[in-house]
Amino acid sequence: MRFALSSSARDRFRLSAQPIQHFRRRLSMPEYYHASVGCSGRTLEKPRENSIIVHGLGLLPEAEWRRALHAAAAANPGARLRLVGDSFWARWVDDAPLPQVRVETGWDGRSNKGAEVLYRTQMSLREGRSVELVVLPQPDGHTTLVLRTHHAVMDGLGTMHFYNEIFRALRGEPLLGSNASFSDVELMRSCKVKESTSKHLPTEAITGEVRGERIGDRWQVVSLGKPVKNQLAVLAAVLADYVHQHSDKPALIGVPVDLRRHAPGLRTTANFATMLLVPMHRGDAAEHFRQRLREMLDKRMEAYFPRIISIFKLLPLKLVDRLMGRTPGNFAKRKILESIVISNIGKFDPVPLSAPGFVAEAVWAVPIAGSAMVGLSCVGEEVQMSITVTEERAGDGRFEDLIAYVRQRFAS
Repeated sequence: MRFALSSSARDRFRLSAQPIQHFRRRLSMPEYYHASVGCSGRTLEKPRENSIIVHGLGLLPEAEWRRALHAAAAANPGARLRLVGDSFWARWVDDAPLPQVRVETGWDGRSNKGAEVLYRTQMSLREGRSVELVVLPQPDGHTTLVLRTHHAVMDGLGTMHFYNEIFRALRGEPLLGSNASFSDVELMRSCKVKESTSKHLPTEAITGEVRGERIGDRWQVVSLGKPVKNQLAVLAAVLADYVHQHSDKPALIGVPVDLRRHAPGLRTTANFATMLLVPMHRGDAAEHFRQRLREMLDKRMEAYFPRIISIFKLLPLKLVDRLMGRTPGNFAKRKILESIVISNIGKFDPVPLSAPGFVAEAVWAVPIAGSAMVGLSCVGEEVQMSITVTEERAGDGRFEDLIAYVRQRFAS
């Protein structure tokens, strides 16, 4: 469902007829939070990355990937951002160097085992290193691509727009570029949504309580077979049932939602993802989840933005990280904000993600560190599920049991 903007909002959010050349403005509050994660060096957090993998058949020369990446970045200034200033004065400027290509080996991209190769270079918003293409040639003639993007700079759909631009460049087609640089919060405020039922409430983690003191993330990519009807709702009900095996509290399912629907035609790499929280009580079915989420979307609750939240921008980025981040002293005692997040990345046509010498076969997400999360994606008739749980809640066979439970429920 699409919603019309008022005439004043249309003027403010008029989309450029030509691709924009510059991207310079203050950070929105969500961008500011994402920028803060891991920046102090005094928490357990890593910089918040939003990385997506495209896996396909074919091996292209490094120079070809670099040429296409640079062309895409030249056409989309949101891929060349550098963070300047702090607090309310923090802003983006588009003078960063062009992003780089890095070729690595020894990882297939399907689990955290071997994923250290991704982090041999570190992202730095201050230095303008917020995008990188990691190319992993595989022994069987396939290539695994990882487009690393900082979440303060791009969300999932922004990353996919940039991926499509890279492949347009490889095919020698005109690039689309971006047609706006306004922020997610500016768009939310224009929607003038006054209330939301999406809220945090007492809940339980997907795998239960903390056991042990291991730090990190355990994740894996699982093939679920053919798509099923109402797949997001079905998975939400399955995961809620798993929570209710060890808790009577409501399972709280986080669902990232794209704000671009409130500005039809918006073409941007920027972060326009927000999140709705959907409670699931013991015995609730997929239809309960579908109806609750549909009601929230019909009332545009994803566009609700209380102005008071922006008060966090009074604080320096490093202080926000220290206040909000996991530390050795608090990671085992932190309050659970949601049971798990389900990100429905979407179903992709392989053709736009292919070029001479490379044919896309699968797409999946590298889960965001420090959370319990599922990412759903599909190419053709094969659904990929990337699933992650933090280490302190993954041990004693619980992570493997969760995967087996989801597989069994989807197979039945």
